[in-house]
Amino acid sequence: MRRAGWASDYKTRLKQGNEEADYYTIALDGTEYFNSTSINCPACLQKRDREGKLHYYHCVVAATLVRAGSHRILPLDAEMVKNTDGAEKQDCEMNAGKRIVARLRSEHPQMKIILSGDDLYSHAPMIEQCLANQMHFIFVAKPDSHKELKDWVEDLQRLGEVEEGAWQEGPVSKRRYYRYRIARLVPINSIRKVWVNFVEVWEMNKEGRQLYHNSWVTDLEVSRENVEQIAAAGRSKWKIENEQFNVQKNHGYELEHNYGHGKKNLSEVFYLLNQLAFVTHKIIERGDRLYQRCREGKISLRELWNGLRTLMNKMLFESWAGLLEFWLCDDVPGS
Repeated sequence: MRRAGWASDYKTRLKQGNEEADYYTIALDGTEYFNSTSINCPACLQKRDREGKLHYYHCVVAATLVRAGSHRILPLDAEMVKNTDGAEKQDCEMNAGKRIVARLRSEHPQMKIILSGDDLYSHAPMIEQCLANQMHFIFVAKPDSHKELKDWVEDLQRLGEVEEGAWQEGPVSKRRYYRYRIARLVPINSIRKVWVNFVEVWEMNKEGRQLYHNSWVTDLEVSRENVEQIAAAGRSKWKIENEQFNVQKNHGYELEHNYGHGKKNLSEVFYLLNQLAFVTHKIIERGDRLYQRCREGKISLRELWNGLRTLMNKMLFESWAGLLEFWLCDDVPGS
């Protein structure tokens, strides 16, 4: 992606203090891709439902490049949440998240990174891991799960030390109005070892009805000049759920299908193969002109791939290009 010049599409220009720099926003999130009450392996996680029935499941934490205002995403890495031989405690998404942060820095030592994630990550251990690996972060912080943070912000509000402001976006007919408040240097918990900046944003339509509300913690310097960009980067976390997990599960990749569980690593291998296929298709979408021509019509992505799969089952093609050229022929139904 870098050699082709496409990686720049994922950069966000952000003013940080007196300097501006380009950052890559990487969304972290976990998703379950296998669940069974009978099929299992030593790496399976376990949980009981409300009726007390035991479920075996597999979960993964994905790290994906996203950018506010763009539907383009690019998966970078994935870390399995799995039990290992001899482990006394069950693995969890937080531990997998810390592992993937360290590996991302090892794989991309010079990349300017902003990590985004949900409320699970906005706690001291994960924040310390980000800082140790020289990564910025913008994590959702819900007041209900951060009592000390909430009380501190409200105290600063009463003392008049919280910055408030507003901005607006869009044409008059579809204008959105935003209100924000910033509290600087507040503790993430009662231990008061990790200090963060707090950002809260409300979005309203022209009638004054609230459309959106969220709050984040970050190590970035927040000001009226960049609060809009920081909020947008924080909100871009949903793209990993919609543009990646939803597509992989419901739009042809069938991620949750049990392709085979095996006795040790097979389920993980099938997940990684599914992910490699997804990444390959993202690259093809950007660089394969024949494939782009196949996507120009009104046919859906699912229909296109079902058609290509049917052709591959019935005919032998010398190359991928030959398959697409055949598809584009006027004689092929659906082309």
